[in-house]
Amino acid sequence: MRDLYRPALNSGQSYSERQLYMLALERLSGEVALVSGITEEESTRELESLVTTRAGRSA
Repeated sequence: MRDLYRPALNSGQSYSERQLYMLALERLSGEVALVSGITEEESTRELESLVTTRAGRSA
């Protein structure tokens, strides 16, 4: 999931890459939600927050 993430600005991400990212996010958020006892929506928000925070650090 991390390797497929591209910020909205200057993304350079193809449609198929975006589809792969969304599928990876969906699967991972489901697993995290199950283990953490939270909803998938909460899990998705947390995962996206982590990815965007780390992407900002590496830039």
